[in-house]
Amino acid sequence: MVLHLVSGQAFFSGMLLIATVILARLKSEGYPRRILTLSAVLGLLLIVVSAAPLPDWYHAMLGATLGMWLGCRRSSRWISTACVMVISLGIALELPFHRTPSAPAKPITSLAIIGDSVSAGTGGDDDSITWPTLLAEKNSVHVQDLSHMGETAGSALKRLQQTHIDTDAVLVEIGGNDILGTTSPQQFYSDLEALLREISRQVDMIYMFELPLPPFFDQYGKSQRVLARKYGVKLIPKRYFASLILDEDMTSDGIHLSQTGHNHMAFVTAEILNLRRAQHRD
Repeated sequence: MVLHLVSGQAFFSGMLLIATVILARLKSEGYPRRILTLSAVLGLLLIVVSAAPLPDWYHAMLGATLGMWLGCRRSSRWISTACVMVISLGIALELPFHRTPSAPAKPITSLAIIGDSVSAGTGGDDDSITWPTLLAEKNSVHVQDLSHMGETAGSALKRLQQTHIDTDAVLVEIGGNDILGTTSPQQFYSDLEALLREISRQVDMIYMFELPLPPFFDQYGKSQRVLARKYGVKLIPKRYFASLILDEDMTSDGIHLSQTGHNHMAFVTAEILNLRRAQHRD
């Protein structure tokens, strides 16, 4: 259930629940109004908790149509139709971000990873073999590991400006410290744009893990999506990341990966980027 919420899939459950309520009320006025209203509110809560980073104009449209529907004492066919159409639009807008990006046509032989402690590990007494290291060991790919503990989008940019990327592709795993720290949504947008601009100046093929978001933190997700579109970045759906941090066997403290988590992250990344194909051909 928690994974359903954090992965963003609760958005679809909420939308479908509201659509079902609207159609049920339209079909028969015999349904208890209180039950229908409570069901609609539950659907809205699922949407809010999912933190689906849809455009502000869409949230305004959804709120306006649902407000009119809730305000009607009797079911109105045109208002109900409008609500269902807006719900369908929302599903159409969100669904593409839950699809795994297509693997590159040309096998990746070298990959740079820009990340925080989820990729770099926590150091100290942590003797785990990190997933970037495992990725290189178990696949025919050279890995340039640029991940650092405590990294933010802003600090990653400063580090990258002093480093030359010499790989086919770049994988970005960044933003967790921005959300958990003091970085405002506006600053995150600015820092992430500067980071992606610098990466795109050096490399054409860029992948980025979409962040699992707490409720009301959707602005960070909007930044990722808007900038991914602007710089041609392929987003990896948040369910991959969410499934790791929500599995107690995958993390040591609810955030940082255990050895099992690093192993799984390396496997998943290889599958998404189709790195095993490169290994098979060698």
